[in-house]
This record gives sequence, structure tokens and C-alpha cells, in this order.
Amino acid sequence: EWAWRQHNVLFEWANKAVADVGQQLRPDETVFSWSDEAWSYALLHRLPPGPMLWKQHATSGPMAGWLTRQTLANLRRRPPDLIISWQQLSPPDHPIVVWAMHNYDRFPDEGRSHFPLCMYVLRDSALEHRLMARTRAIAENTHAATTRHIGSLSR
Repeated sequence: EWAWRQHNVLFEWANKAVADVGQQLRPDETVFSWSDEAWSYALLHRLPPGPMLWKQHATSGPMAGWLTRQTLANLRRRPPDLIISWQQLSPPDHPIVVWAMHNYDRFPDEGRSHFPLCMYVLRDSALEHRLMARTRAIAENTHAATTRHIGSLSR
């Protein structure tokens, strides 16, 4: 209730986005939240991959350098299958963001159904292959339905 009063509909949308993505994860697939939404770990029943729980603490403050180094070392050792970010990954020169941009692709979400969050999937992972196959199947079904509809109009 407090979060709803504080952040209104954005909190509801973010919760729905995390829940939707969680349904697509297998139990052994891991997550890193590059945001201040530490609650996403609880909602996904996952543990954070390092000591950093809030992006703000890794980008500013007295612990930022240590949190960044420790978290980045853990991410490199065992890259998570999915990264959750509030909007785009930023700041662009932060070491965690630089590493992520070299190793992750944007989650296939053409309709922005996960707004206000952006999801990034580990390049060439099983999760990415599953999502791409699903995206192709949806596109093929949409194309076939559109072709049938256009054909029915010309009769």
C-alpha cells in the first residue's frame, strides 16, 4: 500500500512486468536487478547475485566503488540470465552497465508490455533462444492471420 501511494500506477505496472517475466524463467535461471526495485528478487523467488540491492548505492555514496567491484566480480563469475532495469541501462559509463551492454540483448518486447522496466537477456543463453523462438512464432501467426484477413477482403 505504501508503494502504491508513493509511486502510483508505475508500481503496479512494474509488479506486473516482473511477474510476467518470472513466468518465462526456468527455476535455475538467474536474475540481476539494476534498479532500486530490490523487491523483484522476492517476487521472482531469486537471490541477488552480489551485495548490491539498490542501483543508487552502486552509483553514488560512500559504498559505491566497493559495491560495484564486488557485484561486477560476481556477475562476471556467473552471468545472470536476465537483467531488470528501470528504463534503459544507465549511466552509460558505469562499469556494470558497460559490462551488461557487451553481454546482453534487449528482451524481445516490441509492445513495451514491461514498461516501466526494461529487461535484458544474456546473449546466446537458453532463455534468449526460447524468447526468440516465441517471438518468431507470434510474428508468423500474426502474419498468417493478416494474410487471411486481407484475402477475405478481396473476395
